[in-house]
Amino acid sequence: MNTHHQHSVIKLAECLPIRFDSVWRWCSVFAGIIVLVISVAVSAQEQGSASLKTQSAASNLDPECPVALLPEKSKSKTHLFLVHGTYAGNEKWTQELEEKVTFASEAVRGLGGDVIVHPFVWSAKNTHESRMKAARNLAVEMERHTKRGEDILIVGHSHGGNVAMQAAAFCERVVDMVICLSTPHMYLVMSNEDEAEVKLPIYCPPNNANKIKQIISIRPSTDDVPGYWAEIDGIDDDDALAATLEWRTGKNLNLPMVADPFHELLERIKLVDEVKNIRAEPELAVAHTNIEYLSQVKGIEDSHSAVHSHRMGYLVGILARIGPSLEMVAYLESLVQPKSTSYGAPVNYSKRQELRLKQIEDGKYNFIGAKLMEAVASVPNKVVAGNEEPDLFFNIHDSETREEVFESEEVDDMLRAVWDQKMLDDFILYADAGLVQLWEDDFVGNDKLSKKREFAFDVNKKDRINEIEFKEKSYTLYMKWRLLHN
Repeated sequence: MNTHHQHSVIKLAECLPIRFDSVWRWCSVFAGIIVLVISVAVSAQEQGSASLKTQSAASNLDPECPVALLPEKSKSKTHLFLVHGTYAGNEKWTQELEEKVTFASEAVRGLGGDVIVHPFVWSAKNTHESRMKAARNLAVEMERHTKRGEDILIVGHSHGGNVAMQAAAFCERVVDMVICLSTPHMYLVMSNEDEAEVKLPIYCPPNNANKIKQIISIRPSTDDVPGYWAEIDGIDDDDALAATLEWRTGKNLNLPMVADPFHELLERIKLVDEVKNIRAEPELAVAHTNIEYLSQVKGIEDSHSAVHSHRMGYLVGILARIGPSLEMVAYLESLVQPKSTSYGAPVNYSKRQELRLKQIEDGKYNFIGAKLMEAVASVPNKVVAGNEEPDLFFNIHDSETREEVFESEEVDDMLRAVWDQKMLDDFILYADAGLVQLWEDDFVGNDKLSKKREFAFDVNKKDRINEIEFKEKSYTLYMKWRLLHN
């Protein structure tokens, strides 16, 4: 190697370490950039995937019941037994009819999958004997039409609910769910050794805990039949004692009221009623859940029949399909049934479909307003100028027109005022926002304790409850609202 080449090689060798370090640094930078790009891409992909899943889940929500997914094909066959109530053996809400919409057809639509409807007909007499005979006949039909492994759902209206529960006790099949619609739950009222009241369900014996997986009772708010108007002439204490034998076994219980010879004499000449220790109530003590929804239907018969409307048929189907989750129960409790409701009788399919689509388009199955359930206000003594007994009240205003739409009762002589649902007079704000203002009434006039405070509802709350609170040094105001829908 000549001298020139030697010098060139030495020069190159001397330069190499510097260039390798530089290359290494640049490689590190590029590698970091590549890793960052990949991580961003992966994160974006994961977020996109999560977003798609969320969108997919949202798109699968049922627009007629936004707490449930749209029905899918069920794995097993469901047998739906529908039981009418007293004096109602000729009603057709329990039937599926071609080209017609009924309670039964809407329940099938809500259930989804393979559903067979069994309308059950009984004499519908208002007697214990008739109900017990009907229960035995229903049990026979259930065993005849169903196979083991198939789902059984019974929906009974009024005393039909009592027939349904008693039938489960007679049947060898396990019943998946019994839904009682406006059922007068009958109790034999007895007393124990301490003279405390003991209520024994007459038509739901204790062995039903093993025969029925879930019992749900549903009633409209305006229906007084289950707790007041239900006649109990068709059953006496002896019938009730026989029906509640399993409840009483091993317990020392007595009848609080008993007849005497003089009362029996007056009873025979129709001057007094028979002594009975029987009571009808709207709630079933052993039910999985009792649901009351807001109804605007008036009249004894109409308010009692409104519970088997077309809309309720669909919701009952969904309830049976997904079960009484907290969200589903809250959705049912926030239902508002308008005055012009259906009673589940056959109507033209296209006419009903048109109404459904209009309700979906208007969003009325999700939100129409909110009902004020509770309110609490408190003020320190110094705010009311030494008045230790202020009369607090508040009012609600329309958020757009700012006009007053509600004024609460005054709570007299209290630094802390509480308004319960009864005091709030079932007030409903048909808007998604409003204004509230707190006042104090004294001898001279009304004093403003707050300016008009704006509030808005979160209409997507799954529990259908909105709690709104304003906290200031001079006052605290809390309101609890329930979101409503049709």
